[in-house]
Amino acid sequence: MVRSEMLINGEWVGANGRAKFTVQSPATEELVAELPMATESDLENALQAASKAFDEWKHSSGWQRNTLLKNIASRIRAKSEHIAKVLSSEEGKPFKEALAEVRSSADYFEWYGAQSLNIHSRLYKGHISGETLLVEKKPVGPVAAFTAWNFPAVLPARKIAAALAAGCSVVLKPAEEAPLTAIALAEACVEAGLPRGLLNVVTGDPSFISSYLISSDVIRKVSLTGSVRVGKLVMELCAKHLKPITLELGGHAPAIVLADADLTSAARVITTGKFRNSGQVCIAISKVYIETLVKDSFLEHLLDQVGSLKPGWSNEDYDFGPLLNRARVDAMKKLVEDAVAKGAKVIMGGKEPTAQKGYWFEPTILIDVTKDADLFKDEPFGPILPIMTFDNVEEVVEHSNSSAYGLAGYIFGTDIDRCVEVGRKLQVGVVGINNVLVATAEAPFGGVKNSGFGSEGGVEGLEEFLISKTYSILGGE
Repeated sequence: MVRSEMLINGEWVGANGRAKFTVQSPATEELVAELPMATESDLENALQAASKAFDEWKHSSGWQRNTLLKNIASRIRAKSEHIAKVLSSEEGKPFKEALAEVRSSADYFEWYGAQSLNIHSRLYKGHISGETLLVEKKPVGPVAAFTAWNFPAVLPARKIAAALAAGCSVVLKPAEEAPLTAIALAEACVEAGLPRGLLNVVTGDPSFISSYLISSDVIRKVSLTGSVRVGKLVMELCAKHLKPITLELGGHAPAIVLADADLTSAARVITTGKFRNSGQVCIAISKVYIETLVKDSFLEHLLDQVGSLKPGWSNEDYDFGPLLNRARVDAMKKLVEDAVAKGAKVIMGGKEPTAQKGYWFEPTILIDVTKDADLFKDEPFGPILPIMTFDNVEEVVEHSNSSAYGLAGYIFGTDIDRCVEVGRKLQVGVVGINNVLVATAEAPFGGVKNSGFGSEGGVEGLEEFLISKTYSILGGE
């Protein structure tokens, strides 16, 4: 059973005369659910609930927060298969990927539960005789959180868990393309003992909701995961109302394969890093640079790995799902056509499969891609992998750094010192060396340039929801 209601002040709110919008399966084009469009009254109720809950939760102890977040993690794990089915049905992600994502979302609640015990004040002597300085870490206040559709469990979990651990309340607006997973997570939170109003989930028109929430005096912090275009719009709203914001936006990640790399392993890992969620991942590999000396051998391994991917979404047997909608399929066609027109060759895929419903595009590999191809300028956000060769790694670094994005980069090689040296030169926030699974609860995740700023995950992710309050004290011993 899929819950399709908003959570406001601890109550589930259905359509009940409100306008509705639909969620469609990208795998089958079938209707998954209808959800309510939040009204102004709904948003005001959510804001007042978050304000009241914050006034109480900000005084909670680290032990109270730890207990709640660990209970939520346990509840999510107990319901993980159900939530994964919801995720797969609305977003099209193969079930085993969906299940892994749901379990990862539980990790964020557990890890941030532990971190709530480690929010420390500092006490030290000032430079004035007899002065004592006390620096307290305080929760910033109620948070407006906006999440994208491509990871509908992990993206809300990162924001909710860190905010609750810091002592904040949350009003969450999940992506309208895939809101049901966030609602299922909220249901697990309620079942785990979530205090009324501490988490509110509203659905509907993104422009109306974001404008209303950010303009409210209740909201003291904004966190967004989305596209660069949306990030700029939301940042403009935050600037107008002087609200601090964390932005996790798009990426254009290079993978650099050095000649000494384990080519079999590199091909396997790159296949995972490119084609999971059909490439609809902000840190997905967008381009591979392979040292000329080992190009042919690497391509042989890569074609074997990509050719073994099984398209489908509904159970454990599948590992390659659909794109979100028709627009994404059309975008893939244009990128391939542009690259080929500029000299590239398609050596695998390159087409939309016929004779099946849903929004599918074949895993695609291109070689001899020229630097003026749109694939190197626009975030592909789909299952297209361009391959380029190199003889001088410094030129690769220079070309990679010319991108407007700076989220992730990957290096493959057995000389780890050299890999680290190359990684230090890449203008990105996250570097994977022989590894593409770089987003984890215990480490900060975020980018530079057009990929945004601020962090999610790690102690840095907790700091995003804390402010420092300084006391300068004269007198006493």
